[in-house]
Amino acid sequence: MKYEHPTLVEHAKPFRPPPASHILRFERSITMGERHLPSDRKVLLRVQVAQLGLKGPALRKFVLLAGSRYNPVTDELKMSESREPSSLLNKRRLADTLNALVAEANKKDDSFADVPLDFKYCDYKPKAKFPLAWLPKVQQK
Repeated sequence: MKYEHPTLVEHAKPFRPPPASHILRFERSITMGERHLPSDRKVLLRVQVAQLGLKGPALRKFVLLAGSRYNPVTDELKMSESREPSSLLNKRRLADTLNALVAEANKKDDSFADVPLDFKYCDYKPKAKFPLAWLPKVQQK
């Protein structure tokens, strides 16, 4: 590796963050040294719902359709897919699913105004603090 470093430096490119127009964030993991693991084909999609451009009843319907994949605290939709044999096909399936959700939310046939929003799945329970009196006393020498 130390002898290849000078040749690798020639191909280095500075990091450029994605532009603001790219609202979809895809995540995947790769296990080096192993082939055909199920976790290698899993893809995760994250998107801020406010950036989808939905307003009023369409936004409410989208949140209802997304269900527990929507986090109201962060206003983020998170979906994962691992059914297809490759991560590229899973990424395509996630994009198609998101497009179908947005298209269904924009339909005017039923607004589901009578269905209440339920965010019980997102209630964060506070963790109990560990009492310091229970810690053992350290003996100094």
